[in-house]
Amino acid sequence: MLIQTLHTNARSARAAAFTLVEALFAFTILAMSIGGIVYGYSQMSRFAEWSAMSSAAQSYALQGLEQARSAQWNPWDFSTNTGAWSENQITVPSTIVQQDLLDIPMKGNPFATNSSGAFTNALFYATNYIVVTQVTNDSVGSFPANLRQIESVVYWTFPYSGKQFSNIVITLRASDE
Repeated sequence: MLIQTLHTNARSARAAAFTLVEALFAFTILAMSIGGIVYGYSQMSRFAEWSAMSSAAQSYALQGLEQARSAQWNPWDFSTNTGAWSENQITVPSTIVQQDLLDIPMKGNPFATNSSGAFTNALFYATNYIVVTQVTNDSVGSFPANLRQIESVVYWTFPYSGKQFSNIVITLRASDE
């Protein structure tokens, strides 16, 4: 009786254990799950970086647009002191090109370098083209004659893919009459 009880307990202990194949399948499923989670996290981080760069480029485009909008434009202003018509700050047509760093949050000083002189933080440059053109009555119908179109285009490169993107802002502006 004692021998049969020991034999039954040994059989039930073997039935309760995992085989090597079952353990390998469980490990494979676990590795694939963890790999999917890590891949999803890295993609989320990449999309967040792209979104931050796009928002910074849009802000830079708006900054350039506001600079051009705030320029003096008095087409009918006659100075009694000099006896001449006033100078406008932006001639038409004109293209203004600016290059600057995108304002992306980062840790520390963006210009910090290591001992070999390489930048330790990534610097993301963008180029802003501000184009000012005169809008004529022929092209827009009933708009006033003193109307300018201001277009601000920012080009920037996403570092992870190397692709170039652009953000565009366009507005119309009347003179300071």
